[in-house]
Amino acid sequence: MVVGAWRVVGWGGRGSYGVVYCVQRSEHPEAGLFALKLALHPRDERFEREVELLSRLVHPHVPRLWDSGWWTSADGVAFPFLVMDWVEGVHLYEWARQRKLSFQQVARVLAQVARALEALHAMGGVHRDVKGDNVLVTQEGRAVLTDFGLGTYPGARALTRQAEPLGTPQYLSPQALHHRQRFWRRAEPRYEAGPADDVYALGVTAWRLVTDTYPPGERVSPELMSGTSPELGALICRLLAEDPAARGCVGTVAQAFEKITETAERTGAPSIPRRAADDSSVGSTRWVPARRMLGWGLGLSAAVVGLLVALNTGGMQHFQPVEGPTAVAQETRSQDKPDAGTAGMAEAVRATRVEGSLPVSEQEGLSLDLSKNPLPGQRRPPCGKREIEINGGCWVFQVNMEPPCGPRIYEWKQGCYLPTFDPQIPPTSDPP
Repeated sequence: MVVGAWRVVGWGGRGSYGVVYCVQRSEHPEAGLFALKLALHPRDERFEREVELLSRLVHPHVPRLWDSGWWTSADGVAFPFLVMDWVEGVHLYEWARQRKLSFQQVARVLAQVARALEALHAMGGVHRDVKGDNVLVTQEGRAVLTDFGLGTYPGARALTRQAEPLGTPQYLSPQALHHRQRFWRRAEPRYEAGPADDVYALGVTAWRLVTDTYPPGERVSPELMSGTSPELGALICRLLAEDPAARGCVGTVAQAFEKITETAERTGAPSIPRRAADDSSVGSTRWVPARRMLGWGLGLSAAVVGLLVALNTGGMQHFQPVEGPTAVAQETRSQDKPDAGTAGMAEAVRATRVEGSLPVSEQEGLSLDLSKNPLPGQRRPPCGKREIEINGGCWVFQVNMEPPCGPRIYEWKQGCYLPTFDPQIPPTSDPP
């Protein structure tokens, strides 16, 4: 397939709003590999927002924008696309799981993400979805902040109807959560995210990078990050301060991470203790008071907006067979036709299909307690972008549902969840 001046040579990944392909220049394949991100929905104005942000950012820790335009399907429907650097790397948390990290490595990577945010904030922009899933780390340890589809900048037109703040719930600041609780499912007043929200999300990212868990709400303290250096623990807790002013600007944060890196280089950097893989606390959902659970709502669906720029392919020979733009466009149009540019984040997300047999509750109002171990056949981490990792299994948070959750739905920490299962492979022959 050819999209504009680009020939598709590999598959990168798929999210709710776009598909990423590995491409080469049709006329100059020797120029190397690039990432082409193609919209799943016609005339999706989120791509215009991302193109605008990337066109203003030239930074070593942000993918460089090379091209943008429109691809027209066989039935004459136009889909926007953009072309960026192909980043050969893995997501931040996966990168951490693959090695014994030192304080020096953690501080260096977080400093790089902070510098990318500094450049974004300097032009008046806000990312609004900072998290480990949107940070790629190369083999050399270079961090790249990706997925600016939820970003905003001065003069940007609102693309959603709801007042709730956009972003992934576990990374929302206390101010955003309070606004969501107060103005749940209302159109006004809209929450205006600022640089302090990105700084808080960076703090959540740092906490999870060090501990493999999300921070426990307001009860953060360096003592909860056992084994970390006092300087790194204190800095991460400062980023998670409830008072936005206490977090500091991202430039100051970057300097602090860089200072920790320099100190570790001089004194030697011990490894950070990692939790055992079967520890039920690994990857657990961030603690949130019951009064805030109602405010999660549409925000969990915004978690799926993050899109892969690249996977840990290790080279072209590992690419999956290409699912061409034509097939993707036909599939998307047959499933739903959202009002591009105006639909809320959750409105444009299809419910995750759950397959397999689940225990059935006899009573409509009775919830099932979430198992401490994955259910038989349940999907294991790494979980999809619509899913949350809990107790070693992948789960989907049920929007607008409170305990008792009802039959076939599991209760956990005052929320309702459904397990996800890998599709069953059909038999190759009839049973005897």
